[in-house]
Amino acid sequence: VEIIKVPLNDRKLVERFIKVPWHIHRVVYPNDHWVPPLLLDRRDYLNPRKNPFFDHAEVALFIARVRGRDVGRILGARRSAGLALALVGGDGVGAGVLVTDLVRQFLLGILIGFLGGSLTVQLLGTRMGLNQASMLPVVSLALLMVLSGGTSLLGGSPLLAAYVAGLVLGNSDSLDQAVLEEAHSSYAKMAELLLFLCMGLVVAPQDVVYAAGMAFLLFLVMQLVRLVMVHLLLWRTSFSSAERIFVCWAGLRGAVPIALAINAWSSGVSWGVLMPPLALAVVLYGLFVQGFALVPLARRMQLTLPDPGTDSSSTA
Repeated sequence: VEIIKVPLNDRKLVERFIKVPWHIHRVVYPNDHWVPPLLLDRRDYLNPRKNPFFDHAEVALFIARVRGRDVGRILGARRSAGLALALVGGDGVGAGVLVTDLVRQFLLGILIGFLGGSLTVQLLGTRMGLNQASMLPVVSLALLMVLSGGTSLLGGSPLLAAYVAGLVLGNSDSLDQAVLEEAHSSYAKMAELLLFLCMGLVVAPQDVVYAAGMAFLLFLVMQLVRLVMVHLLLWRTSFSSAERIFVCWAGLRGAVPIALAINAWSSGVSWGVLMPPLALAVVLYGLFVQGFALVPLARRMQLTLPDPGTDSSSTA
């Protein structure tokens, strides 16, 4: 068996690679029932200028020959970089490339999110027809989706851009904040349900059980990191020590980790399939451990509000 490597810049060999099935089904093993694909579609598929897959992957083409005849073809592909927030860098990618990609996505996401959010506020605030209860939720969501897609095309982090733009919109005095809060809270709940639905399609229950031990260690590490970061960020604020601990304990929602885990799963890297069950196990630990302990912790630290019924009865 002879293996011929096909460079992507060699049009003659690439065309030969594309037409291997024609040679097999019409010459080597004639088959009258074979329906050939469109040649134009196959050429565009292997054209790095038309197929965006080549922007973040390494592709190698080979033709197998036996006794001077083309009898098969091989396409090898490896994703070289994915979403840096999930550290999907592909096998064999250097740490320098990964860190550079991470910084680039963070900076572009923050910059585009801030600029896009500011432009969205200006657009919605200056056009009174859009700043109404019936139009504001839909138009703001549409603009955020356009912003997220544009950020992804420019190489930034769409999640971070949408988050920063949401902060800008949520702190604007020219928009109806009550309408925005009510609408986008519903959008967020719907998105979380869709993410959990997608997670259920890619995770088997037994895989979550197998990942429980590693997930528990990761959960403890995340709590420790969050504790340190919360105390650093709230160091010179009016929050008491008990309030800082409560802020730390009340965090770790599940939507973003699940979104990043699904992205890692679909990236094609070898360890990507391990991320969804690990992320789901961490989220379940957070829901059960933090969820059931939240109210008792608040009461123990005397952070709960007094019951209005108790105050009225004591006053009487």
